[in-house]
Amino acid sequence: MTGLSQPKLLFWYAATANITAFAKRAKEAGVPPRSIVEVDSTTSRNGSDYTRASIGKGYISQRPGVIEWRRRSVEQSGEPQCRPSRFNLPHPKADEMNALFGELGINIAVATGPSLIGITLISPKGEVTIENKGYDFTVLKMLAAVVRRPFG
Repeated sequence: MTGLSQPKLLFWYAATANITAFAKRAKEAGVPPRSIVEVDSTTSRNGSDYTRASIGKGYISQRPGVIEWRRRSVEQSGEPQCRPSRFNLPHPKADEMNALFGELGINIAVATGPSLIGITLISPKGEVTIENKGYDFTVLKMLAAVVRRPFG
């Protein structure tokens, strides 16, 4: 993180009150959840209890993970310092993303355009926008990138 010149938004989560019901809808939509992780206050770094999962194969910045909060830590349960005012998720296949979001009950519109992920926050110092290129990869794409340009 210290090597970043500015913040980057890489992924986001859609909150659900019932991850089991959400997982069923996602499976029926053809994007079954994977990497389901249960975290409780004894294993989380901040004392929260939740279950989270990735949706579908590969990774696309515009496709959220899903999280069911059971208990948030004291740090997370207070008054937020920042509030979101705009979420920006353009994607070349916006129609497909919007259809999927509709099936999953996610009420965020994806515009047609170059892959991008961004959020505007209202902070104590005014509006702050974090926006960057969206990512779309599978494990094979990621491995191919590492072979072309090894880390380090």
